[in-house]
Amino acid sequence: MSKNMNQSRVETFEAEPKRPAVPRTAVVVLGMHRSGTSALAGVLSLLGCDQPATLMVPNRNNEKGYFESNRIYQLHTQLFASAATSWDDWLPVSQSWLDSPRAAEFHERALAEMSNEFGSSSLFVLKDPRVCRLVPFWEKVFTEFGATPAYILTHRNPLEVASSLNKRDGMVIGMGLLIWLRHVLEAESGTRGRVRCFTSFGQLMQNWVGVAEKIQKTLDLSLPKFSLGAASEVDAFLVGGLQHHREAEQKVLQNPMLSIWVRDTYAILERWADEGEDSSDFERLDAIRAELDSTAPAFAQVLKTGRDEVSAMSARIGELTEELASRDGKLEAQAAALEETHAQEQSALAQRSLEAEETRRALDELLVAKERSEVELQSLRDREILLEAQVAQKSEQLRALEDTVKTQYRELADMTRILAEKEASLDREREMSAQALEHERKIASQTLERERAARVSVDARNTQLDTRLQTQFRELADVTRFLAESEQGLTGANQRRVDVQEQLNAEKARAGQVEEMLRREIAALRTSTSWRMTQPLRAVVNWVRGSRG
Repeated sequence: MSKNMNQSRVETFEAEPKRPAVPRTAVVVLGMHRSGTSALAGVLSLLGCDQPATLMVPNRNNEKGYFESNRIYQLHTQLFASAATSWDDWLPVSQSWLDSPRAAEFHERALAEMSNEFGSSSLFVLKDPRVCRLVPFWEKVFTEFGATPAYILTHRNPLEVASSLNKRDGMVIGMGLLIWLRHVLEAESGTRGRVRCFTSFGQLMQNWVGVAEKIQKTLDLSLPKFSLGAASEVDAFLVGGLQHHREAEQKVLQNPMLSIWVRDTYAILERWADEGEDSSDFERLDAIRAELDSTAPAFAQVLKTGRDEVSAMSARIGELTEELASRDGKLEAQAAALEETHAQEQSALAQRSLEAEETRRALDELLVAKERSEVELQSLRDREILLEAQVAQKSEQLRALEDTVKTQYRELADMTRILAEKEASLDREREMSAQALEHERKIASQTLERERAARVSVDARNTQLDTRLQTQFRELADVTRFLAESEQGLTGANQRRVDVQEQLNAEKARAGQVEEMLRREIAALRTSTSWRMTQPLRAVVNWVRGSRG
């Protein structure tokens, strides 16, 4: 029974009809470089066509973006290299390459990149100007990928294209026109008989809504976001920055200086963009393409040699420009460094000048202080001399007093009988006076010795200060002479000047103390006990002298 049920399920499954695959449409934008293909692809993406997964990033040459697959861009670069061509080649891709195993290899790689970039999308936009020269190659890829290509062929005034390439790449105008002609002819020939629509960059910029309606009608295609909701976004996208070079149509169509091939091709494409394609023009386009191909053997090598020379010159100019820029950068850096060094030196010079001025002021102050110290020292010396004279005078007075006392003693000895009662008292008083006088003399002598020692100390210190001051002068002269090279020496001189000033101040304080001490000692001498004790003796002497009289 179980076997019958399984068999029944298999039969039921096999009986179910297969779901049809979802139709897939690849909207392929074909146009020459700098012809507004990015703008058209951008509008299509805003109207609902899926973009590639890895978009090329915008740059200064196309600030609003390329809307181009970066992976397919890399694929085309490698493909062209394998076919011995490049994006700016005016020759067709060799048929021998298209028939070679290398083309089959790139076919498989292109299928893989389509899967990576668009996955299972049912409506996507593919844009790369190099597809113009590879339509047969991509036709096979689209077929195997399961997508129906819907071609939109857009063009731009060839003079505008050539001018844009000249500005961006330095390409000569004639070469730009030749490459433009190759791209539009190959795109038209490769898509002839396919579902396609013709428009132009000018039409897109002037009336993108009309272009979108024409695309939908001609390609039998519905753009999912073609509505008022997306209109403002598309308007904002197309405003400014997309069209930098403008040339009048008549400068091409009525310009006998341009190739008749370019003029006739541009006239046909303009008419087709306005009125739709006309099969009666196929013959003329084929003739132009055949004539262009026929010139290849005659001019290809010459043009290639010229382009190689131009490329070499451009590369050399680039190298020289980089070298010049590098030198300019180095010179600017050196100039900046010199300016900075000059500023630093000026600042250091100003600082050192300020320090030198401060040192001179300090030196002047030190000289003034020295002069004051010398004056004060001389005053101390004068006072010392005065004190020595006073001490000498006191000593002389003491000696005279001793002589007087001795004389009076002899006189008193003769008067023993008269003064017997007072002799003992007078002897005691004399002895006491003599002791007191001796004591005062010793004190005065000690005071004098201290004064002399103090004077010697002051002289020694002043001599030391003079010596140190002279040393300071020499060091300061050395500092001034080597000020620009040795800032530390100046700092040391300043510190030593401060030390000298402090020592001078200390000596002044000590001199004041010595002077005060001398004053106190002189006052003490005048009010001493010995001086008072000699008063009775002087009275007795006066009395004796009076009695004799």
